[in-house]
Amino acid sequence: MHVGRILFLLLVISLVMSTVASSQATWNNGPLGVNLNIYGRVRVGLSPFSTSTHEIDRLSIVAGLSKDDVFDYNEDADSVMTELATRVTIAGVDSASEALVDNGYSNLPPQIKVRITCMGWTNSKYFIVRYRVINGATVSLPLQIGAIALSYPSHVWGGETVKYHAASKTGYFYRQGEAKYWGLRLLSKNPSSFRVMDWDVYSSDPNSEVTTDSIRYVLTTGASFDSLLTASPDGAVMQLNAGPTTIAVGDSATLYYAVVFGATLPEMVASVDSAVARYAKVTTSVRQNDALSPESFTLHQNYPNPFNPSTQIEFAMPKSSYARLVVYDALGRLVTTLVDQQLPAGLHSYTFDAAGLAGGVYFYRLSAGTFNETRRMLLVK
Repeated sequence: MHVGRILFLLLVISLVMSTVASSQATWNNGPLGVNLNIYGRVRVGLSPFSTSTHEIDRLSIVAGLSKDDVFDYNEDADSVMTELATRVTIAGVDSASEALVDNGYSNLPPQIKVRITCMGWTNSKYFIVRYRVINGATVSLPLQIGAIALSYPSHVWGGETVKYHAASKTGYFYRQGEAKYWGLRLLSKNPSSFRVMDWDVYSSDPNSEVTTDSIRYVLTTGASFDSLLTASPDGAVMQLNAGPTTIAVGDSATLYYAVVFGATLPEMVASVDSAVARYAKVTTSVRQNDALSPESFTLHQNYPNPFNPSTQIEFAMPKSSYARLVVYDALGRLVTTLVDQQLPAGLHSYTFDAAGLAGGVYFYRLSAGTFNETRRMLLVK
């Protein structure tokens, strides 16, 4: 068997084993338990988290390009195999997990990647989710972006009340007679709309998660703040939207949401206030497009990997630095220099086109300031 194919098969086996072992990341901050899976779904419940007791069945990102092209968890999101859901360490954060997803399940537009980071603090009745939406297309993407939550109070579908609390800018749900109020608040900007809908209207089949992009797009682009819904027996969908955001080629936009909890409505609103105060501490320099400067220098795994004939190499810089990004072959010979210039702080992405090169292992190295890191990638032909 060809050496390149042997290497490819070994890598596939390794990735499959890694997927089985690392398909999700779970942590508890005291009051709340949070679970993030490899496809970007966030589940929430009271601590300790359990798949049989969680009360928000899914929190996920929605990005609409048109009525026929909407990125959604159900039909589009796929894991980026090199960056599965895992626990991570972030300065100033007590518990955190992260995953990277793309549109690889459907391969339909919009072509984006989404880095999901869940952040929690001990004994807090809230946690914060950061969605970094990365343009993977060759043109600018004028997107309508929002976050959708499926209410599941006391792990039972239906009968809950879904409302919008205008004073705290929070969408929330509860069931009469239960001391549990769950809310969703957009932190990084004012929401453009809050939409609610019965699941049996949102989905063409209430017993599955089959929906249409046109319904998703209506929810994402709508300008109203729906005030009240009592859910049908199949439950409800609530969506808190950030409005239009155009992302340039190779750039990203970042949104921060807080998931909050309280035994009463005033207690839930107090959790919102605490989350807003925490957000002000963990974010220091917001760019005009709502994307935050990264916390540290980071060289990400190339995507896709293995690849043929091209792949994206992405890195983050917390401050402006002179950056040099180069590619070497397995013998250490320089193949190409992708970057050799001063760059601003932020997230940067470059394409490595390996057309004309032999299949095999290659290495790419980033040098920026005192930061140096090398990663490997596999070209399969």
